[in-house]
Amino acid sequence: MVKNGMFDLDEFKALDFKYVEFDYIHETDWTSKASFDGYEYNVIESYADSLKSHVYELAILKVKDKNTLKRILGILQRDPSVEELVTFRPINDGYPRKIAVMLKSRLSNSTRYRARLFNGIEVRDYITYGVEKWGFLFPRDVKLDLLFERLKNNGRILNVSARTVSITDAIGLINFNKVSALLTKAELNTLLKAYRLGFFDEPKKVGLRELSKELNLSISTVNHQLRNGLKKVLDAIFNSYDESY
Repeated sequence: MVKNGMFDLDEFKALDFKYVEFDYIHETDWTSKASFDGYEYNVIESYADSLKSHVYELAILKVKDKNTLKRILGILQRDPSVEELVTFRPINDGYPRKIAVMLKSRLSNSTRYRARLFNGIEVRDYITYGVEKWGFLFPRDVKLDLLFERLKNNGRILNVSARTVSITDAIGLINFNKVSALLTKAELNTLLKAYRLGFFDEPKKVGLRELSKELNLSISTVNHQLRNGLKKVLDAIFNSYDESY
C-alpha cells in the first residue's frame, strides 16, 4: 500500500472485506432474558481489555414506556453476565426514552472478543426481542467455521449472511451504525433526504422550501430536524476528538 515512500490511494481503495451478519440468541448473556418487545439496544462503542479479562460497551437504549424501562434495568442489575452497570443515564424526558448505558462484562462471554480473534471489526450490535443482531467485517479470505462453532457453545446462531464490500463501503457501515443510533427516525429520514437531493452540495441543488415539500413537512419542522440531527452527528465526531491534535 506504500510505494516509493508514498501512500498508494488506488491500492487502498481496491481493498475489500467480507461483511458478515447473523442473529444470535446468546443464552449465557443478559440479552436472552430480555425476550420481549418495547426496546432497542444499539451498541455504539466497545473496548476489550484482554489483560483484565473485561469488555466494556457503550450503548443507546431506547424504551417505549416506564414498565419496559424497569424490566430492562432489573435484568441489567441482576444478571450475572453483567459484572457492572457503569452508566445508566437518561438522554431525554418522556417516552420513548433514550438512555446512555455502559456495561462491564466478562471477556469469556464476549461475542465481539471472539470475532476479534479472527481479525473481525465490529460494525453492528443491535438487540431487540432478546436477539443480538451482529455485523462484522473480516478479511476477505478468513474462514469462520471455528468462530461459529465456539459461539454455539453459548447460544444459537440464526440467519447468517455474507457479502463482499469495498473499503469505502466498510467505512460507511461503521460510521452509519454509530450515528444512526443517536438520531430519531425523523432526523435520520430528513438528513438522508437532504443529502440525496443535494441540499448539502455547493451550490445547493434544492433549498429548504423544496426539501420541505419533498418531505411534506413545514419549513420550521425540517429546519429543526436538520439542526438537531447535524448537532448530534457533530457531537459524535468531536466528542471523541483528541484536542491535542
